[in-house]
Amino acid sequence: MFWKKKAPIQAQAFDPLHADLPSEASKVDRLFVRANDLAEALRAFEDAARSAEAKPKDEELVSAQKKIAAANKIVMEGRLGYALVSQLIHHTKYWYAWKDKDNFLNLVQFDAEDIASEKNDISTEYGRIEEVKTAFTYHGKHYSCVLRDKGYSSAPGEATKFGEGEFWNGETLVLKVALIDEVSEFSCWRPFDVRAFRPGPWMQDLIEISAQIETRTDAKHKSWLNENVREAARNIDL
Repeated sequence: MFWKKKAPIQAQAFDPLHADLPSEASKVDRLFVRANDLAEALRAFEDAARSAEAKPKDEELVSAQKKIAAANKIVMEGRLGYALVSQLIHHTKYWYAWKDKDNFLNLVQFDAEDIASEKNDISTEYGRIEEVKTAFTYHGKHYSCVLRDKGYSSAPGEATKFGEGEFWNGETLVLKVALIDEVSEFSCWRPFDVRAFRPGPWMQDLIEISAQIETRTDAKHKSWLNENVREAARNIDL
């Protein structure tokens, strides 16, 4: 007798999340599904609750943020921040200590006249602030710059100083920037946010002052290096 070969039994796919079997495992799986549905419902409820509590957009605040962003773009990308902090303030920050020296004017690397400079220590509820103010006349116009050193960050182990830099046209504050100095071997102040800005002709003067300081300081340094080379050559017999 010939026996027909039985076809292999096909394994049925088993979905533990949707199978309806009267076993303990299926009850656990159904519980998991219900828990997942409840969690999603609670998240949706949370989103709805937050939306209900959200306040309408503050158009005045949005406008203020855009104005500050525009000022930052002009001051930082237009090199006004660099001119004030990296050049003018950096160049004048010790004038209060040098102004009585006989060779003081040789240290001034831009067309400044009627120079006055002073340093003051100011006590506040947050600590001591060192303020250096330097006033001068440039091509007949009265300007002054201020460096306000607010000291180190209060965060443990963080060697970061904060301060402010200002530029005044006569009695009018025309530029104010927040400063940061991440103290290191080559640390220096740098601007990172604009706090006051009133555009005007003073901007060209500040850029010009910066260019004079940078160019003349560099030329003076190169002259000193060249003189050292000449002096060394004079003392070499070849």
